[in-house]
Amino acid sequence: MKKVFALGLGLAMLWVGQASAGFMVSSGDGFKLNAAPSVVKDDAVASATGSGTTLDPYVMKQWGFFERAYVLTAPLSVDTGSAGSVGQVVESYMIFLNKPLANRPSGVIAKEAEWKFDNVILGVMSDQDGVLEFGSPFLQAAGSDYGTQYDNRGLEGNARKTTIKLYNDANDDAYFITPTLDTLKLKMQVQQPGDWIRVITTSNLSASQVPEPTTMALFGLGAIGMGCARRLRRRS
Repeated sequence: MKKVFALGLGLAMLWVGQASAGFMVSSGDGFKLNAAPSVVKDDAVASATGSGTTLDPYVMKQWGFFERAYVLTAPLSVDTGSAGSVGQVVESYMIFLNKPLANRPSGVIAKEAEWKFDNVILGVMSDQDGVLEFGSPFLQAAGSDYGTQYDNRGLEGNARKTTIKLYNDANDDAYFITPTLDTLKLKMQVQQPGDWIRVITTSNLSASQVPEPTTMALFGLGAIGMGCARRLRRRS
């Protein structure tokens, strides 16, 4: 039974790993998380690890994490209009700057970071009230609690900048995708609530490498069920 359980769990984890092949690195006031936090909403304090260290939840930085890979059934709505095509595999990432409810710093917190992705950036969902982000729940990390949509969850104003000069001159929320299309320069200023944006990139995965979460769960349960049946037969 233990061997079958371990096999099922191991294969399920392998499958999950294949579906999360993308990665990103950060510089400046950014911190890459090794996994999605259990809670992805305002005021939350979630333990998180990345780059071999544990991040103090009260250290104010832009946090970023991989959400999931997904096979598009329709183009995505992003800041610039639409991105991707039917059948294309994309990867989603969440970047946020959030003040925890306990020991919350006063005033405006401003942090700037540069995020480099393994693939081409297709678009960003950063609208002020988070309509685009919450309009694509299928891109959320499995098992994480994102809460509900609320005003000012995204970036304020016209945050997307088309030139590096406009980005450098900005004194508030702003982002710029570099000409290489794999790097996002991001400025975030928060008082309350925090800011949350989703970045969409292409993927090196094929559609067959991106199973649905329900498929993975059934696969693991099936392996466990086989083990239970085998054990019962031995007892009889």
